[in-house]
This record gives sequence, C-alpha cells and structure tokens, in this order.
Amino acid sequence: MRTKKTVKTKNKNLPRFFGAFAAAGLLFFVLPTVSVFDVMPDIVGWILLYLAVSELAFFSAELAGLKRMTAFLCAISVVRFFISIAMADRIMSTALSDTNNFMTAVSFLSVCELICVIVYCRRFFGGLEFVTMRNAGSKSVKAVSDATFLGYAFFITRIVLTLLPELLVLAQTQAYTDIERSDYWEAMFNMRLPAQVLCGMISLALGIYFFVAMLNMFASLRQDGSFIEALEYRFENEDIRNSASVKAEKIRSGLFYITIGLLFFINFVLDFKYLTPTFAAAVLIYAGARAMNGVYDFRSLKRAALIALPILTAAYFFRLSTADGFWHEVSLFSSYVSMSLTQKILCGVFGALSCGACVYLIKCLYGSISKMTLQVTGKDASRLFILPRVMAYIYCAVNFAIYAFPPAREALVEADIIVTVAWLILTLRLFTKINDEAQSLITTS
Repeated sequence: MRTKKTVKTKNKNLPRFFGAFAAAGLLFFVLPTVSVFDVMPDIVGWILLYLAVSELAFFSAELAGLKRMTAFLCAISVVRFFISIAMADRIMSTALSDTNNFMTAVSFLSVCELICVIVYCRRFFGGLEFVTMRNAGSKSVKAVSDATFLGYAFFITRIVLTLLPELLVLAQTQAYTDIERSDYWEAMFNMRLPAQVLCGMISLALGIYFFVAMLNMFASLRQDGSFIEALEYRFENEDIRNSASVKAEKIRSGLFYITIGLLFFINFVLDFKYLTPTFAAAVLIYAGARAMNGVYDFRSLKRAALIALPILTAAYFFRLSTADGFWHEVSLFSSYVSMSLTQKILCGVFGALSCGACVYLIKCLYGSISKMTLQVTGKDASRLFILPRVMAYIYCAVNFAIYAFPPAREALVEADIIVTVAWLILTLRLFTKINDEAQSLITTS
C-alpha cells in the first residue's frame, strides 16, 4: 500500500528517472549497425527504454502497451545477435553465397525492425505527448513535438542506411549473369565496404543530433513544475491501474505478444542454420501471459512457458552446433549417415523434447485463452479453438520428424510451410475475434 509520502517522493523524481533511463538507452542507438553486427548491442538500449517507460506507464494506457511491446524489439535484437555469431567467421568474405546470406539476413531484420520501430515511435511520442498535455505539461509539449519528428527520421534512416550497402550484393549476382559487363558490376559491388562506412557516418551524425534533442526534451520535463504536481494528484486520486481502458490494453497487448511469439515457430533456414529460434516464442508467450495479469490467472501458461524455455533453447543450440559439421555433404541423408551414434540419439532426444514442450505449451495457451474468453465475454468459445489446436499438433508432429530425423526435411519442407502458415492464420483470426469482443465488452461496461 503506497503512503502519501511514498507517492510524493516517487513523483518528484519520476521525470528525472525517466530521462536518465531513456537517455542511457538511446545512447546505445547512436552508434550505427553495420550489416548484422551491432557496435553497441541494441538489446541493452531497448531494456533501458523499457525501464524508462515503466516510470510513466502508470499514467497512460498507450505507454503501458508500449512498455510490453519493447520485448518484441528485444527479440529482434536477440535474433540479430545470434545471426552475427553464426556469421562472424565470414564477416570479410566476398563469396557469393556468404554475401547473399548477409543480404538476406539484413533484409529480413530490417523489414521487421522498421515495422516495429514505426509503431514504437508512434506510441512512445504520442503517449508522451498525451501525458504532458493531460497533466498540465504545457511547457513540455513543444519539446516533445520537436523530438517526435527527429525520432521518426533517425530510427527509419538508421535502418535504411544499414540495409542499403547490403543491396549492392545484387550487383555481384548480376556480374555472374551479365558476363559482358561483369567488370562494371564487380566494381559496383566493391563499393559495398565504402558505402557501409559512409552510411555509418551519416547515421552517427543523425544519432548525435537526435540524442541532444532528446536530452533537451528530458530537461524540459524535469523543469516543468505543474507537470509534476498534476502527476502527483493523479497518482493519489485515480485508480488508473484497474480502469477499463487498461484492462482492454492488457488483453490487446497480451494477444499481440503471443501472436508475435508464435511467428518464431516459423522455420527460416539460412545455410542450414535456423534464424528464428523457437525459444523466443516461449519468452514472448510468457510475456503475453504476464501482460494480461489482472484479466485472468495465466499461471498454467506461464509455468508451461518457463518449462519449455530451457528445452527449446537447448534444442536450438544443438541444431545450430550440428549445422556446420554435418550438413555440407551431397545430401542431408549422407550427412546424417556420417553422424556418430551419440549425435543421432541426441537428434531424436531433442526432437522428442522439443515436440513435447511445444505440445504442452500450445495446450496451455489455447486452454488459458479459452477460459479467459469465457470469463470476460461470458461465451464458451472452446469449439473455436478446435481447428487451430489440431493444426498446431500437426505442426508439432511434422517438426518432430524433421528434428529427430533431419533427412525428412527434404520430403516434409512443403508440408511444414503449409501447416505452419495455416496454423498461424487460423490462430491470428481467432485472436482477432477474441480481442474485438473483449474490447467491446470491457470498454462499454
């Protein structure tokens, strides 16, 4: 139970802590990203921004949703980290297969990051501007508005400048097909390294300018006395955390997290390495369950995610460790034959454990959301979960065969794609329907 003294102390320091955490987090984005390699790891920056937003999330449902969305950007940073580890030994390679792998990985990460960053900036600056305007922060509104444009410009430009040099790999590919002009295309491809340096310098300059503008915005918040007083009053007199809008935001954010987590079950394979680690799905499903605390008791789902996490992590790193040593023969079957008996047994064990963990996680996921739907809407929606659940179990069976007996991937790759896409589409439609009904009932009650 908060006392009046605790409330005043917290709010008196709130903008200062918010500015400190956010400034420290943004510092990690000032230095550019080169190809798949972070000079300063973005994941640290997103975690610090998470701490910063948590200081103000109490006062805005928009910022509360942003606080939870930060985990997805952390997941993209984690994927980038693992890809950079997998490709670290080929950073200076100019072989066509390696450069194409770099371009594919950077393109995939850039598109995902661009979509998320645009949404993040809209919620971050929009939520912050809403908080300042509603809480008598008229002196700070202009500073927030000025930083908004720079925020969009910087983050979007940073991502584009990371991607552009990698697209020069297309010139290298063209050199192999356009023999008459191969010298021209090779010369263009050789501009890749200078382009990375130039784009990095531009990104660095914009980053410094944006960072200074953000520091000015944080200073304005600290110096706005009426803003502090308004926050203190709301903290003492409003039950914000249990309002209908916050409950609606919890459901929306939780289902969003879980949906993004399910995307990590898609098997993106590059050079026989899995780019989308399934253990990230367990982390995001757990985050989704935590996000919906107060709406329904997701204890069983959180327990299932925590059980699945170490199993899926171990299985992922085992598959990653075997990729270089055993998958470069003429066929997957011949590489499997060359494996030792211990490695074959481990393939079967990790395949079975992964399948079991996924089945248990999916069972708890659909069961918990079905019960939440009944509690919130009063309708028994269990029959709507039958088809998505069946497709999910088929997905688990197909991937068990692929993980336990890798040569089966050659025969099951099409089935894997079809089943995975069908499962995710059915689940997305289901979650959309549940979210729409829950939002309507909660906000009108």
